Amino acid sequence: ANEIVDEIATLLTASRLSQDNRAIIAEAYSAVSDPNEAWKIALQLVMSTPEFHTTNLPIRSGEDRGAVDQTDDDSSNSGDYKAVIYLNLGGGVDSYNMLVPQTCPGTEDSYRWSINKTLDEQYYDVRGPIALDRGDLLQISSGNEEQPCTTFGIHPQLQTLASLYEEGDALFMANVGYMSDPNWKRTTGCRIQSHSAMSRCTALVDPFKSIPNTGVIGRMRDATVKLGHKTSAIYVTGSSEVLKGEGGTTAGPVAVGFDGVQEFPLWITDASFTSNVLSLNNATVSDSGFMAEQWSSTLHHSISIMWELR
Repeated sequence: ANEIVDEIATLLTASRLSQDNRAIIAEAYSAVSDPNEAWKIALQLVMSTPEFHTTNLPIRSGEDRGAVDQTDDDSSNSGDYKAVIYLNLGGGVDSYNMLVPQTCPGTEDSYRWSINKTLDEQYYDVRGPIALDRGDLLQISSGNEEQPCTTFGIHPQLQTLASLYEEGDALFMANVGYMSDPNWKRTTGCRIQSHSAMSRCTALVDPFKSIPNTGVIGRMRDATVKLGHKTSAIYVTGSSEVLKGEGGTTAGPVAVGFDGVQEFPLWITDASFTSNVLSLNNATVSDSGFMAEQWSSTLHHSISIMWELR
């Protein structure tokens, strides 16, 4: 086993692999009866070491980085757990075909075509023959005196959404778009002429750049942490810009693919493989190689997050 590990170490790490790590890998190799499987495990373990990924020489402190919980125990989840699910639909939604102004007592004079007309009158004037019939819409109350309309109509095919709203489980944010201000070009920093630019503005929700380069959910996390609560963020593909907070306040988001959390390792069935990987990347002293430490600490953190998500 030692000769095999020494050969792999020479080929893959230019013999930088430490004696402690060689011993861990040699023991793992000897524990497997099938020589071909043992070779694969030894090869993968060497490729998980900081000596393989960097040219630094890590100096072990002899201490563990900390246990990685691999159990399925969810007793740590408290009863007051809350989650915000942000679903970004990539297409361009016709909001006036989904939420239609109905009873709007006040008139507005912001635009030249809206003088002395209520919002529902504007809708039916502008939409003309393609406007949705009042009788077909699912009527809801705005419940907000600051809204220009006391009632709105939801598209007849969105019955579930209307029911969620009536039950208090859904909420519309109406009249909050960038073009609600006739002078939006001068008063906001958003360029809405392109789909990508408007998508970014929607994720940031910071038209006046009060806290630049932060997303609306990221700022919510920052505020929650400052109140003494713990938060985490997970995004499934796409952009994570909406989750960006101020630097140093909250941890960055965790990326997960459409297929969910990937297993580690993918094809090695040896039960001790993951624990050996963690041992190969254990804690180092303060003057150890920086890049080697960065690899090992990041790997430990990634495995910890993987088990937490699974």
